[in-house]
Amino acid sequence: MQPGSGKSTLCNKLSDNLGWKVNSIGGLFRARYEEWKKDNKYISFEKYWASVVTNKEIYEVNDEAREMLVKGGVILDSRYAAVNAFGLNDCLLVFVKAPLAIRVKRNEHNLRYKGKSLDDIEELLSKREENEVRRGRELYGHIFDGFDYRDERLYDLILDTSKLTVDEEVASVLNYLKL
Repeated sequence: MQPGSGKSTLCNKLSDNLGWKVNSIGGLFRARYEEWKKDNKYISFEKYWASVVTNKEIYEVNDEAREMLVKGGVILDSRYAAVNAFGLNDCLLVFVKAPLAIRVKRNEHNLRYKGKSLDDIEELLSKREENEVRRGRELYGHIFDGFDYRDERLYDLILDTSKLTVDEEVASVLNYLKL
C-alpha cells in the first residue's frame, strides 16, 4: 500500500463489484485537515500529516476504522490494515504495491502534485512513505516488533499493480474470497 500504488482505485472498483462501502483512513484525515485549515494558515496535507497530526489522533482514527471492520461489509483503504484487522478472522488483508517509477508516473496528473516535476513527485512520494513507516513504528512498534506496513508477511494477498490491470486485481481479490 505504497503511496500511488493504486490501492484507492482497487478499493473503489471492489466496492462497485461487491456493493460494500469504502472507508478511507486518508479520507478521514483529509476531512480533519480541511477543518483544521479553516482556522490555520495553509500548509500542504503532507506537511499537516507530518507535523500537526498527533499520535492520539492516529489512534482515534484507527480505532474508528477497526470498529468499521468489526461491523463487516466494508473495504478499508488503510496503510495500517494489519493493525486495524489484528485478531479479526473475517478480514482479507491485501498489500498493493508498484515500483516507485510507476507510482510517480501515475501521479503526474494528480491535482495534489499539480505543477510538480516528476523528480519532485518522486521525492514527495518517498518522503511520504518514509514518514508513514516512521509513524507506524512509533505507534505500533511496541505491539508488532519493528512494525513496517510494507512487510508483505502481514498480508494474505500481494498485488503488484505494475503487472496487472485493475480488472485483473479485482478478479484476484474475488478469486481469493471465492466470490
